[in-house]
Amino acid sequence: MTDRPADQALRAWMDRFVDYTTTKQGMADALRAVIASGGDPFAQSRARLTEAVATLLRAGAADGRCAPTSSPTTC
Repeated sequence: MTDRPADQALRAWMDRFVDYTTTKQGMADALRAVIASGGDPFAQSRARLTEAVATLLRAGAADGRCAPTSSPTTC
């Protein structure tokens, strides 16, 4: 997504993430089974998502399209 301005890259990433989560809804039963057996399928998800959004927000702050104080953890 480096070929787009930061705000457009963030929007495209969010659109793709919505598509991804829609796909995951079909896996609800499988995820419940993993959780019931003691697994944590979400352990790395939050960190990876936070870093992806932070990267996009930093790029937006650098080119003036996002507030420099924008943070994926304080939105």
